[in-house]
Amino acid sequence: ELKSLKPKKARFEAFVIWGHGVKNEKKILERIRNYPGFEIVMMRYHRINNISKKILQIYKEDLPKLKEHIIGKTQYLKKCPKKILLVLAKNLNTMEKKYGEGIHAKVQCVRAKELKELIRNEFNPREASGIRSEQHVIHASDNEREVKHILSIFKERPLKQFKAWDKTPYKVPFHRPIPKSIEEKDLQLDQIYRSEEHTSEL
Repeated sequence: ELKSLKPKKARFEAFVIWGHGVKNEKKILERIRNYPGFEIVMMRYHRINNISKKILQIYKEDLPKLKEHIIGKTQYLKKCPKKILLVLAKNLNTMEKKYGEGIHAKVQCVRAKELKELIRNEFNPREASGIRSEQHVIHASDNEREVKHILSIFKERPLKQFKAWDKTPYKVPFHRPIPKSIEEKDLQLDQIYRSEEHTSEL
């Protein structure tokens, strides 16, 4: 089936690891890093004091047609730890496909959806019967419009800034400003140092 889908240009994906998934964050991040074509760009913890409000913000795009469904399926989050982990990743091989029918229909990246489901299958709590519950440990964006929205509600830098970093000739850490100029030098190991004036920003 994947062979019939045409790869599109790279894009960014946002993942929210909910409070009950944070205990497995190392393994979940490992799954994202090891999934072909995904590069983690940024990770940051956030504390959510009003989980009901944050759920409505995160699912804003789906609320007009699925509000009752979303509120119903996310009730379990009110009992979860309030600390979440926001992850921004670059998806180097986007393949989009329509999933669902009627009001549940939406276009998603096949690979991002598969990664999300792999993580849910492994880390979602289990029912008494042993099957996977629907108490999802991770939420994933469906498109870059949602990525921009999620970064905004968590008061992170805008997506356009991460895209600008991505275009620099050297990998610039997301918490550092984009250099206006870059100079290449050959140095001995003992000549390498870090300016102390920047340490407070790290």
